[in-house]
Amino acid sequence: MLPNEGTRVVVADVRGERVSALVKDRRLHDMVYVGAQLAVSGDGETAVACAGSHAMGFSLTTGEVRWVTPPSSEANWDFHTHWRAAVASPCGRLTAACGGEFSSETLGLVLIDAVTGRLLLALNSTALGSSATPSALCFHPSGWLAVGFTDGKVTHLTPSGSATSPYRALSGAVHGMAFSPDGSTLFVGGSDKRGIRAVELSPTERQPV
Repeated sequence: MLPNEGTRVVVADVRGERVSALVKDRRLHDMVYVGAQLAVSGDGETAVACAGSHAMGFSLTTGEVRWVTPPSSEANWDFHTHWRAAVASPCGRLTAACGGEFSSETLGLVLIDAVTGRLLLALNSTALGSSATPSALCFHPSGWLAVGFTDGKVTHLTPSGSATSPYRALSGAVHGMAFSPDGSTLFVGGSDKRGIRAVELSPTERQPV
C-alpha cells in the first residue's frame, strides 16, 4: 500500500502477460496504511489486505471492496499493531495474518474467511504458547499452520486454535517459512547467521495437531 492520497494496487498476470492498475481510492475507514500485508485467495479472485485494526477483502478483477472486518459499526479490534505476515491456505478459503505489539497479551494472530470476511479465530501470543511476537506464517499442505516468532521459535496451529509447544528453529527472529511440496520439511529463514534451516517433520508431525 502506498502512502499517498489513495491506495494503488497493481495486479500482474505473468502467464497471460496482463497488468491492470486499480487506481480507485482504496481506504480502510479513511486511513491509508504503510506496511500492510496482502494475501490472495486460491481462486485468484479475492485479495485480503490487513492493516491497522482492520482487514479488507476486494476483487482483483474490479477492485470492488467485498468486505471489511470488523464492520465500521463495530468497535475496533484490539489489534492496533504492525502486521508482519499474511498467507492464504492451500484451499484458498482461509487467510491467516499475524503481528503484535510488545506485550504477549496483545492480539497476535487472526484467521479470516477470505470469501466472507468472517473472523474465525483470534489469538494472542500467550494462547500460542509464546511470550514473543508472531512474525511469519506458512500453511502446511494438509491445512494446519506453522507460526514463527521473533525469538526464533515455531509452533504448529490447527484452524480450530489448538497449538503445539513452540520449538526452537533459529537463534534469532523468524522472518519467513515454506514447506516442501510433500510437507515433510519446513524451511525457516530469519536472523540466524547459519542461514536457512530445514526442519524435518516426522509422519506424526505432518498431520494436523
